[in-house]
Amino acid sequence: MEETTFEQDIQLVTAKQAEVFNLEFGEGLSNTEIAKRLGISLNSVKTRKKLGNAAIKAHHLKLKKSVQNQPPSTV
Repeated sequence: MEETTFEQDIQLVTAKQAEVFNLEFGEGLSNTEIAKRLGISLNSVKTRKKLGNAAIKAHHLKLKKSVQNQPPSTV
């Protein structure tokens, strides 16, 4: 199975979740700093990250299952 990039994974989440991930990984902000920057609660930041990570994980599990269900290559 091929590795995916951050740019590919970020397309799998909502705009609000992507905004949090971009601030975390792009700018290196902490959860508290993200909350202050966006004017949202710390719990909202954590929730967006949790839901975003779940969406990415679900997508990767789906890809893994589809690769496992393919017949072996006879190259």
